[in-house]
Amino acid sequence: MRTIVRKTQEITRADVCSLRLLERGWLVPRSSVGHSNEYLRRQKKLRVGESLAGLAVQEKRMITVDLTQDKLHTSFELMREEGMRSFLCTPLIVKGKVVGALSIYTKRKVDYLNQDAKDFMSFLAEQCAIALDKARLYGEAKEAYISSIAALSSAIDARDEYTAGHSREVAEYACACGKKLGFSTERLKGLEYAALLHDIGKIGIPDYILLKPSSLADSEWQIVKTHPRRGEEILKPLHFLKDVITFVRQHQERYNGTGYPDGLKDKKISLEAKILSVVDAYQAMTSRRPYRGAYSHQEAVKELKDNSGTQFDPVVVDVFLRTLKRKGQGKKS
Repeated sequence: MRTIVRKTQEITRADVCSLRLLERGWLVPRSSVGHSNEYLRRQKKLRVGESLAGLAVQEKRMITVDLTQDKLHTSFELMREEGMRSFLCTPLIVKGKVVGALSIYTKRKVDYLNQDAKDFMSFLAEQCAIALDKARLYGEAKEAYISSIAALSSAIDARDEYTAGHSREVAEYACACGKKLGFSTERLKGLEYAALLHDIGKIGIPDYILLKPSSLADSEWQIVKTHPRRGEEILKPLHFLKDVITFVRQHQERYNGTGYPDGLKDKKISLEAKILSVVDAYQAMTSRRPYRGAYSHQEAVKELKDNSGTQFDPVVVDVFLRTLKRKGQGKKS
């Protein structure tokens, strides 16, 4: 959406360009360029039929007005104070359905918006509507894939009463750490996906190993250690999870290089995987297993501290422990 308004402003040589999306009967401002801070402060969502943009959407037609005379604009006085003289709004329509409105403002006279300019804006609006619809469909498909895989991950957790909800808890703690480390919204989402999916490879581990009520034999442990690679193979067809797949593969690596599957060390391990390693270990220690009781919070914290700088990244351990304190010391003993 940001690209659409910037490119539209650039191509039309407008002073201001704004984009609203139609959501549940309201035209909601989603992106703009060139508007003053005062306008942005006053900006609000509009009902279909309200103001010029709402009228363009309601009637499914382009509207061009002289802002020095027409007072239907919702911020008529402010636009006039800012020297805006011409306004053009065109509905964004795809497959006969209105999805939003694209508006431009200029300080030039309204006759600047001649028929050629209007025809070009119609063409531009059509392309923008198609792009937005494709982005929506892609987003929906992506969420459907993620939901399906997350459901599969939950099903894997549910195979064992001792690990039910494990991935969701790992995701909660991991994202709390990511926030403390200044992760962007997009990066946090990737971390959340990785946390939900980190054990997806265990779908290929036989129940007699996964649910064994005693310690594993070495041969069985070698099978368990294949789950990061198995997870990578399961997720590989989902290209939008490219980075997430890396985190899933690396979540059992160790800071000192003694982990698996690749024996990566320190800086060769992604920060997301380092976070998952610490959080996964804490959550596993504080959960009961058929062959041992759950560690107390204090015991688990001691293990993390004792292995900081060897198994775990010291910075991540410190951030995680501070996160636990803020959450009230995590699981109680």
